[in-house]
Amino acid sequence: MSKSVNFSRLYRSNTGLLFISLFLGWIHYYFFHGGYLGFDEIEYARLAVLVNKGEFFYDSLYAYRYLGFLPLAFLNMILGYGDLPNWLFPMLTLLGVIFVVVKILESYAWELRLISVLYLLFNPTHLLYLEKPMPDMVTELGFLLCFYSYYREKLQFEERQTNTNILFFFLGSVLIFLSKETFLIIYPFFLFWFMYDLIKKNRVRYWMKIFTGLVIFLIIYFGVNGWFFGNPLARMEAIFSNRYVSECTYELQPLSVLWDRIVYRLWFDMTRMGFLWPAGFALIFLFFRKYADEKLRFWVVSWFFLMVLSNFMTISYSEYVPLCNDPRHYLFVLPIGALIWAEGWKKSGDFGVIEKILCLIFFLFQLYISITNSYENTWFLFIPFTAAILLMPVPHFRIVAFILVYAAMMSVFIQNAKYNKTINHVAQKELISSVLAKKGEKKYILTDGANTNIGNFYAEYDSLNTFVVFKEFDYAKHSDRTIYIIMNGMTAYFSNTDWSKVPDFVKTAQDSLPVFYKNKSGVVYKLD
Repeated sequence: MSKSVNFSRLYRSNTGLLFISLFLGWIHYYFFHGGYLGFDEIEYARLAVLVNKGEFFYDSLYAYRYLGFLPLAFLNMILGYGDLPNWLFPMLTLLGVIFVVVKILESYAWELRLISVLYLLFNPTHLLYLEKPMPDMVTELGFLLCFYSYYREKLQFEERQTNTNILFFFLGSVLIFLSKETFLIIYPFFLFWFMYDLIKKNRVRYWMKIFTGLVIFLIIYFGVNGWFFGNPLARMEAIFSNRYVSECTYELQPLSVLWDRIVYRLWFDMTRMGFLWPAGFALIFLFFRKYADEKLRFWVVSWFFLMVLSNFMTISYSEYVPLCNDPRHYLFVLPIGALIWAEGWKKSGDFGVIEKILCLIFFLFQLYISITNSYENTWFLFIPFTAAILLMPVPHFRIVAFILVYAAMMSVFIQNAKYNKTINHVAQKELISSVLAKKGEKKYILTDGANTNIGNFYAEYDSLNTFVVFKEFDYAKHSDRTIYIIMNGMTAYFSNTDWSKVPDFVKTAQDSLPVFYKNKSGVVYKLD
């Protein structure tokens, strides 16, 4: 006689939490797709397409970030090209992150594990990039595997699992190295623990095996580069040759710009993107040792260490150049924050007056920063957090406190969904598909820079459909095909389109050219 499925136990298990995460991620994808920015994420999608077409070549720094596009290329082979594999790649990676976090919290109550899951799933940066194929979440997963390896070896030591821990660390290191150059600001974290353990003569075998494995990997990696490119340091040269002047090239800007970056800009952006929600808990656990056992102290010290590296660590050894303040570069901090976030709400019922005041100060200060800078998430996020801190110690209101925490994090998802509906990805996509539907016709499609990249992706880089940026159009060179013009306000904004450099017939298209297709997101003109 077969056993019936206990659905109550299933959804409360770690597997159930993963299914909940996947379901919520699918809702985000299917109903509230945020569209594309049109640059970095489309470049990875392009590389994945070229891999499958056998036309891949090393024409950019991104081509060396193999784990930014090879998994996507594999999904493309199964599912074809389009939005679904572009979402599935980061979604599966995020599920890997969630799985490791709930595995660490396996002994915690279901409601606390759910808090950590929602912290990760509804983080604004994760939501922003959930449908955009990028390597940052792969770096996040790689770091977490290394962290989990060392955490198990340091605080859950069993001699029989050391080799498994070494394998986790090696796998995580490879994920980091082959995904992005963020390892330049991550490695001091593990170097510190390596040196600390060597001085204390702890875990020497663990570290020596990891060191040996990584040296062998790097010898193979640089050896293959030397054989294939004729230069073992081809990737390093690509890093520096592809640097361009931007708001993040701090070495080329006034000192005041660098000062702003390290004093407050990153912290403000992290406030906006939910990185600092656990800050009050972390500070309490750091200074009120009665709450923190060895495990929690390790989490908290690690979180602060990573925050300091994120803000101050240079990515150049010839000049002081901290990493750009875009929070997606620092996703590796979030899983550690999720652990502290769950632990904080677990212990919040025991907080005294001083601890409650500290939490309230941190939440209300983040609310103040969010309001004064017109950030997306304000009252509906931080007021429920503050109310939950006050209610958690009262037994009869504990469940209400948990509901408030869940509702606050859900408000981020709802706000993001409302914003994405205004972007209207479906309508933007229809502008492109209306032109691509004209099969067998050679055509030039004029549009802004971001939409050019997006259009080429949807056209699968077909030579019949050539997308051209407005300012690069030359009528003398492009008069041999039918010409379409796509005007999309959103992608034109993303492209910082300089309308003074746009051809005159594009500027006057509204008055002089027939409308081929029109919807809420823009209009398509046909130049006969």
